[in-house]
Amino acid sequence: MVSTSTDHIKYFRFLNYWMDNPQFMETVHTCWEKKLASTVQWGIEAGKECVLCKNAEESAEHLFLQCQYARKVWKRILESIDQHSTVPLVWEQFQNWCIQNGKGKRATAQWFKTVLTEGIYGLWIERNNRIFENKSKKEENIAKEIVCVTMARISFKNSKM
Repeated sequence: MVSTSTDHIKYFRFLNYWMDNPQFMETVHTCWEKKLASTVQWGIEAGKECVLCKNAEESAEHLFLQCQYARKVWKRILESIDQHSTVPLVWEQFQNWCIQNGKGKRATAQWFKTVLTEGIYGLWIERNNRIFENKSKKEENIAKEIVCVTMARISFKNSKM
């Protein structure tokens, strides 16, 4: 399945069903479009290497899909919703995987969409905390936080129905 511009619009329309935080959606949308700027492009001297694993140059694809730190976070959070697949390593495959697993209104799709967006945002926040505040957390702690926020969001959404 090849993702199209229409798929991207549909994807964000269904992600936006519960999200009121514009900064959050901007981060997720920027990630989705693979337009994350490095700190060097923002005029910040933080280096080009990934601050999460320190093993590769930072890019959107590396930060969210290929970084060993991120892969451990994804594994833990996906297991929490009984999603036993592996996050793809290639951006276009990741987009198709997201669209495929997030389709529909069934509970598993809702969990998947929420975990996905919280995962992206959580990894981005961790990256920024390391760069701007010199603070870091272990991947299991980030994963636990993402799962807790996901559970709260799903519970809140369901209580409004």
